[in-house]
Amino acid sequence: MQPLAAGDSAEVRYTGWLESGGLEGTVFDSNVKKEKAFRFRLGKGKVIRGMARASCREDMCAHWHA
Repeated sequence: MQPLAAGDSAEVRYTGWLESGGLEGTVFDSNVKKEKAFRFRLGKGKVIRGMARASCREDMCAHWHA
């Protein structure tokens, strides 16, 4: 498998939950039950940095900037 780089597409299934503020573990967004995965291009600034970084495992990605 080729490493991902800026401009490559990533497709993800995700669940976002709160980690502080007394609501730890509360789900605030998810696409796990949806028909299609969420698709975006790496390094284009169209998603939050955490989503881009989480989608790009260190051993699978070339260096790029979110």
